[in-house]
Amino acid sequence: MTDYKLELDKQKMKIFFRTDANITIATGHLMRCISIANELQSRGDRIAFMIADEASISILEKYQLDYFLIDAKWDICESGIAETLRILTAEKPDMLIVDSYYVDEKYLAELSKVVKVAYLGSKEITCPQLSLLINYSNLLDKDFYKTNYNETVLLLGPKYSPLRKQFDIDDTTVRECVKNIFVSVGGSDTFGVTLSILKRLMQYTAKLCINIIVVAGAMNRYISELKEVESTDRCIYVLVNANNMAEIMLGCDLAVSAAGTTINELCACGVPTICFAISKEQEEQAKQYEKENVAFYCGSFVDEPDMVLDKIILNVDMLLHDYERRIDMAKIMRDLIDGKGCSLIADHIHEILDGERNT
Repeated sequence: MTDYKLELDKQKMKIFFRTDANITIATGHLMRCISIANELQSRGDRIAFMIADEASISILEKYQLDYFLIDAKWDICESGIAETLRILTAEKPDMLIVDSYYVDEKYLAELSKVVKVAYLGSKEITCPQLSLLINYSNLLDKDFYKTNYNETVLLLGPKYSPLRKQFDIDDTTVRECVKNIFVSVGGSDTFGVTLSILKRLMQYTAKLCINIIVVAGAMNRYISELKEVESTDRCIYVLVNANNMAEIMLGCDLAVSAAGTTINELCACGVPTICFAISKEQEEQAKQYEKENVAFYCGSFVDEPDMVLDKIILNVDMLLHDYERRIDMAKIMRDLIDGKGCSLIADHIHEILDGERNT
């Protein structure tokens, strides 16, 4: 356990994060918190993370972020509540941002007794003690939040997507000729979806001189198999744990992606996208993306993988030959998410805390 005191500069805010990453939940929660943390750091704030176990340490150290190890079960929030409260009481941060599917109202209310708490997530939680609630889902019940929260600052909708600074892009271009197709599943890819899509796309693009750019996270279980395929075809590029995602996406003309956070990044880059679901939660999000003409939805890979693969190829073929459709999609995507979510979130955090310090 890290047991040290962070020096508090009274002119700066001190903001903690409580989240986790591991091979089960992958790195999404941690990375979006890091994106917000980096924005706050750029404004002079002091940051520290509170994590359940050692699985997140290498990522936090890579970004040179302080952390406290609370030695708890990452999927049982109350298991680490005593140590969490001890650290918060000792360190006295101005705000704690909590990002986990496994928290509940009781847990958040308990934390709110010792610190201002912000909740980041799409889980419908009724906890009026929250100072800030962020849900950037494209599928949310605004009436639920308006009914259950009176004093809490609510940041609702995709414009608050906490993307990295590299996605704050002024302008994008849709090229008439498709040369590069981006592929990403995200997470640990338990079912080997990336490999299945890659092999199917290779069959389609074999005679078209189109590059397939596969991006796999560090926790992807099939990296060695993907690299083996890459070694057999000069048009296949497998990039592992890439940091320059915006640059990679901007260099692509089409994308095939799971309906997770990557879709939001593709929106900011204006890359016409074909999506699919790898979880029940993603199914409804993906259907909403299609309803809003943000992406083409091909179905649930878990339930009907063969059908999804067929639809992916059909939609790739259609978009490959429809330049005007790709232009329209790119505009809709950029209008939905402009990459400035972290800046907006940081603005609101400072408004809340500046108001508290001035009273």
